[in-house]
Amino acid sequence: MSVDVTVNGRQWTIALEPAEQPGRFTVTTKGKRRSVDASWIDAETLSLIDGGRKYEIRLQPRGNN
Repeated sequence: MSVDVTVNGRQWTIALEPAEQPGRFTVTTKGKRRSVDASWIDAETLSLIDGGRKYEIRLQPRGNN
């Protein structure tokens, strides 16, 4: 699944795919792949942990443009 995210005011398009291990996702942006720990905080918020750094991803539906 490709998603648009905003981090510190900068917009990025990332690919988010389940990894082989439960609780892990592969995140790809700008051709770089990383495997991260992931868990849902609520129905719209995903917590990612990458090398000890924690990120919260809030999902918002896109408009039909």
